[in-house]
Amino acid sequence: PSAPSAAVAPRTGGGDGGAGEGGGGGAGDVGIVPVVPGRLLETRAGEPTVDVTAYAPAGSIVTPITPARLIETRSGRPTVDTQQAGIGRRAARQVTEVQITGRAGIPNGAAAGVFNITAVNPALQGFITAYACDAPGGRPAASTVNYQPGQTVANGATLALSATGTICIYTHRAMDLVVDVTAWIPASPAITTITPARLVETRPGEPAVDDQQAGIGRRAARQVTEVQVVGRAGVPSGATAGIFNITAINPALQGFITAYPCDAPERPAASMVNYRPGQTVANNGTIALSAAGTICIYTHRAMDLIVDITGHAR
Repeated sequence: PSAPSAAVAPRTGGGDGGAGEGGGGGAGDVGIVPVVPGRLLETRAGEPTVDVTAYAPAGSIVTPITPARLIETRSGRPTVDTQQAGIGRRAARQVTEVQITGRAGIPNGAAAGVFNITAVNPALQGFITAYACDAPGGRPAASTVNYQPGQTVANGATLALSATGTICIYTHRAMDLVVDVTAWIPASPAITTITPARLVETRPGEPAVDDQQAGIGRRAARQVTEVQVVGRAGVPSGATAGIFNITAINPALQGFITAYPCDAPERPAASMVNYRPGQTVANNGTIALSAAGTICIYTHRAMDLIVDITGHAR
């Protein structure tokens, strides 16, 4: 990635004030404030970086908690309340239901959670999909974590909860599994979580939620792909940000992806996904939308690309 960004500017939009799919909150609720992505830390020698894409202001409905472990499949390792501790390696194509409300201080009635989900030592290349257990149509065609055999790979996710306060975790391959929670969100039009939906899938024969931008072909090095977000997967006009999971697949060389609102003054010096040749790597982030309801994806190296959405903010 290039040099640090000089400024981080709040993004605003003309929210329509209507309730989202979550419903139930006040029209004046404060959720998250998206910003043009900016770099806060760049050590360069070892290249760990810290970038920011949004923040929760004082009074936000997003309620952070001390990170708590809800699932730990490996024996001898604890969870926050001993539930779902040492429950054993997950099988390929298994679905594990996780109770969220009533644990780690998360109240009944919470509409969504902010999670860190980790695949530990998977047997084969594959993915995890996390979703509300009562999602319409069952497991969605979207991924939360992507991994190679033997890796330990984590990713963040903001996910809707089912009516009974649960999420379901689909493990494509046999693995140990860890699920941590870091925050919860009440039902409110300020932040709306949705069933994860695929907006971009460049590989031939693989679906997107509405067949737009499905099978559009491998992205070239230094290409910018515009993604229409508003009007797809139930994202309404007036949304100012989306909560995305963006995946680089089989990149030709080491590099990065940058995601940003298409009407930003310039491409920001921040990265969304960092990868090495041949990897499949995903990352989760909240990205501001342009006035036209779009985001732009800059692919530093040639690759296949996936863009999934799990929520939006007004």
